[in-house]
Amino acid sequence: MSEPSRGASSVLVILAGMGLVLYMLTAVLLSEGNLVGQLCRFLLVAGFVMGVLLPRPAFVFWLIGCGYLDLLKRLMVVSGRMFHDDLFYVLGVAPATFAGIAAGALLHGLFGGVKLRSAHLGLLAAGCVMVLLSALMSLRTNGMSLRALGPDVANAGLYALLIFVVPALYQDRVSVMRLLRLLLLAWTPVMLYGVYQQVNGFQEFEIDYLKTGMSIEIKQLFSDRVRAFSTLNSPTALGTIAGGLCAMALVLGWRPLNRRQTAALASPVAWMLALVYAAGMMASTVRTSLMIPVAGLMAAWAFRHRGVTWMLYAVMVLAFALLVLSADFILNRISVWNDLATTGALSRMLGAEMTSIGTFSDRLMGFRNIILNPDAYTWFGYGSERGSDPSDPLYNHDLISNMIVRYGCVPLAVMSLAGFVIARHVHRAVHRVRDVDDQRLAAACLGVAFAVVAASLLSGNVLATFPNNVVFWLLVSITLMLSMTGVKTRAKAAPDQLEPQSADVPAAVMRAHRQHIPS
Repeated sequence: MSEPSRGASSVLVILAGMGLVLYMLTAVLLSEGNLVGQLCRFLLVAGFVMGVLLPRPAFVFWLIGCGYLDLLKRLMVVSGRMFHDDLFYVLGVAPATFAGIAAGALLHGLFGGVKLRSAHLGLLAAGCVMVLLSALMSLRTNGMSLRALGPDVANAGLYALLIFVVPALYQDRVSVMRLLRLLLLAWTPVMLYGVYQQVNGFQEFEIDYLKTGMSIEIKQLFSDRVRAFSTLNSPTALGTIAGGLCAMALVLGWRPLNRRQTAALASPVAWMLALVYAAGMMASTVRTSLMIPVAGLMAAWAFRHRGVTWMLYAVMVLAFALLVLSADFILNRISVWNDLATTGALSRMLGAEMTSIGTFSDRLMGFRNIILNPDAYTWFGYGSERGSDPSDPLYNHDLISNMIVRYGCVPLAVMSLAGFVIARHVHRAVHRVRDVDDQRLAAACLGVAFAVVAASLLSGNVLATFPNNVVFWLLVSITLMLSMTGVKTRAKAAPDQLEPQSADVPAAVMRAHRQHIPS
């Protein structure tokens, strides 16, 4: 294409873009509906189009925006004239944009813009299977309800496509380290605002939003305590994100990992960010979030060693079995232990809300009511109508018990088998990574993702909460990308290992021989 024609095309694209922006602003300002809702309706389409045309820049904007999109729901109250459909426009921005990014990554790969291999297509197929499974589970629970199907697929399955998107758009360690560093810096205000909420309480527009009943956090209006959720949708989301990224801040500031990398964090910056994210954990008052950085860093070390990896899983299974078997014993004594926990020195330092273990009784009741109850086991479950009411004999508050009641033994067995196969494949891939720094980062990302899953076993299903699901699948996808890079590097290096050595030996022998020739 000649320079004049290329310049004319650029001018036409700019004019078309300006025209679309002008139309969007006019339509939003003259609309009789909610201004924020109408704006999100256009952002939904614009995000999808940008994702298709420019997948990598769109991915960066989308990832940063995931920490702030829920704030738009509260701003709808300020705009006034709020309708229920406006909520779907706001909630649809993130999944629509990501769907465009996934489509754009695939199209750029097919037409040569992104280098794809057969492994990428395998990951795409695996992600599509996850989307299909989430759709089937939603249909099993809610029937043919499109209003329920969309959010269920978006939260439970769509972001699994990150295992294809991230390896397609980022294909080396430095690029993903820069992405993680940007994410840590960009989401720092989320943590700081959570601390502000915990200290000063909710703002008036946030209280007005809770009064609309469009958030599960309406229960906070009837409580005398604040559980901060910042710009996210719940304290659980804030605590889980804070715990996971606190661990990742320490990983990026780890001296062995960043000794040769400018993309890593300087140690003082890493510690400062870790403290900010730890403060976000405390502000959320979500106790299970405290285990995420600890378990994540322990798993990051363990997952680099094959024997220690399986030993960790064995210890976890045995500990969970012991917890289930001792549920009655703990329930009979938990009130006494809770009084001790909320009056000690640790409680004075962290706050009674963070050290209280009284609410853990809900999980223990679930273990007792479900796992040790033969009536809870059916082939295909009872559906969503059982298990949520405390008066129900099948009441539960943990991930495994919930899946047994809702979906039954057959789906749980299939998902457990699939999880075992996937975990085995991913761990083997990490152990095969040749580069030490690649393996360290891959093991760290997998370790933090493992800690999030472990937190789900003790609390509700945090993996189906936005943006917890985004961060979880992001860490898994980085692990897969690094394992693909490590295996590819090893495969390329293998044929060349003999020739340089055979070529260098004669020269080395001649040099040594000359040194011993007397002058």
